[in-house]
Amino acid sequence: MTQDLVLYETDAKVGFVTLNRPEKLNALSMELRRELAATLTRADEDPATSVVVLRGAGRSFCVGYDLAGGSSSEAWRHDALKYHERLGTSLALELMPWYMRKPWLPRCKATRSAPAASSRCSATSRSRRTMRCSGSRKVGTRRPGPVS
Repeated sequence: MTQDLVLYETDAKVGFVTLNRPEKLNALSMELRRELAATLTRADEDPATSVVVLRGAGRSFCVGYDLAGGSSSEAWRHDALKYHERLGTSLALELMPWYMRKPWLPRCKATRSAPAASSRCSATSRSRRTMRCSGSRKVGTRRPGPVS
């Protein structure tokens, strides 16, 4: 029996997308990134919801990329076409938040060691494409473009 890496559920008008890899602190492996992109697309297209909340199962929201979880076959490293295909999969997830039609929010958890940092991370949606944390920093408002 395999465990789903990403879960999706709804409650009223809210769609919850949950990273479900708590034994690895929800580290982003290639398989998890593929499932996350598909689930975020499903959540964005769900007519029953108005907002999407991204959260993590277990004690960590997400620790970042899974650097140890490489595939057994890394032929893509020496083939430009395979590398391009792999990069396209990664970029699809990286750009997903900018192209979603619904507003989305990360759900961070309070910890004993940093409760103030966690409270700053509880974001609220101010407009369709803008999310503000308790500071003045805006998240999710810029379109991808050249870095200056």
